[in-house]
Amino acid sequence: MPLFKHRGIMLDPARLMEHKAYYFFLLPWLKEWGYTAVQLHLTDDQGCAMAFPSHPELARRDAFQPDEMRDFVRKAGKLGLEVIPEIESFGHTRCITAHPAFRHLGDRGGNAFTAIDPDHPDTFRVLDDLFRDASRLFESPIVHAGLDEVDISGLPRYRRLPKAEHWKVFARHMKWVLGCIRSHGKRPAMWGDHVLSAPQLASRIGRDVLIFDWHYDPGITPASLEFFRKKGFEVWGAPSTLCWASRVVSNRHNMGNLRDFSAVAIPMRKKGVSGMMNTVWCPWRYLTGAMDWPMALAGHLFSAAEEDPSFCRDFCGNFYGLSSAAADLAARSIQRLHARAPDCWFYDRVIAQGNPALPIHREDRRKCRVLLQEFKEISTALKTAVSRARRNQSRLADVLFSSQILERWACRGAGVRYGAEKRLARDCVGSWNRQRYEAWAARARLEGDNDEVPVAFRRTR
Repeated sequence: MPLFKHRGIMLDPARLMEHKAYYFFLLPWLKEWGYTAVQLHLTDDQGCAMAFPSHPELARRDAFQPDEMRDFVRKAGKLGLEVIPEIESFGHTRCITAHPAFRHLGDRGGNAFTAIDPDHPDTFRVLDDLFRDASRLFESPIVHAGLDEVDISGLPRYRRLPKAEHWKVFARHMKWVLGCIRSHGKRPAMWGDHVLSAPQLASRIGRDVLIFDWHYDPGITPASLEFFRKKGFEVWGAPSTLCWASRVVSNRHNMGNLRDFSAVAIPMRKKGVSGMMNTVWCPWRYLTGAMDWPMALAGHLFSAAEEDPSFCRDFCGNFYGLSSAAADLAARSIQRLHARAPDCWFYDRVIAQGNPALPIHREDRRKCRVLLQEFKEISTALKTAVSRARRNQSRLADVLFSSQILERWACRGAGVRYGAEKRLARDCVGSWNRQRYEAWAARARLEGDNDEVPVAFRRTR
């Protein structure tokens, strides 16, 4: 019997859409990997992934149409998968406030974390419309309101409000949002970070609210889960296989977080911690196929009493159609790749070489020389595995390309020229453009942060 009653995965189409066929492709595999729920992060600063009937003007060009989403929900349901919609309703709302019709609701402060005006009548109207649409389109009894990472200091009416008073504004808007979701016959859910930073908020929330307790560092303790449990909430732990700490592939930071968080939650699963949600953020940070094993591993960790040491090998045999020997080779290479992938700080320093604010030094160069040899060995083994794959070969090729990108990154740090520029560029661009609506070249033109794979790829030339 699986450990946790609810075993979910959160996908992030709001920020960058994969082709819609990808989401349908995932469904039977998610079922096989042990999941019971798919949370769709539908809105964020970068976009809106569904054409809501009441506000189709907010949707990105490639968004799910209502009939497409109904079909997705129906097919997921046939596999026993619940589809939970998430609509950001305070912070992360630039997909609303960037539209000319709602620009007057937006933040003018230029902060990393922003907010929609919580006291403007137009905010109530647009959010009520979106929650109503979601309640009609999705069969899940849950609608997730987001409510994470809010900063109201850029809103004109709150610029002079002392920081110590911000929680009261949050409390007022949170209460309205949760009540709005209830009014449409759904159970509200929210991220738990603001309640942890302002514990007095807990008394302002009905105990029907489902709390998603997210933490993305390894070495997790049960303290926050215990806090929510003692306050009387049902809570799901929310680790991440791909977050701010990741570059190109999930690394030791992510894997440690996933393993530690699911482990500390196990003793609490009959005491209010009823589920786990694996969050997969920011699809621009990776090639799509590179996330298959980390997603499968999370489903396994949420289901099994102990991690099976042969899980990766069995995954490679089944998902890629590899023989026993080839599956063993692929598994050892994949696990090694994720164990050796650099953390974001090291990765960014190497990418930004020449920037005095992010200097690299002799020890960095030594580490890059060591990693270069490791990534070369991993890439060589993965080439063999790709040639032998009888199923999902292109997805295993994404893992190979990811290893080669990191090999190229290590060359930069070690001061060595990478010798297969054009071929790797062709392979990676081809993979990206086959699976994403937003072309690699368009993404690179954004001149974005170092965590965007296309930008980083270009800068390592």
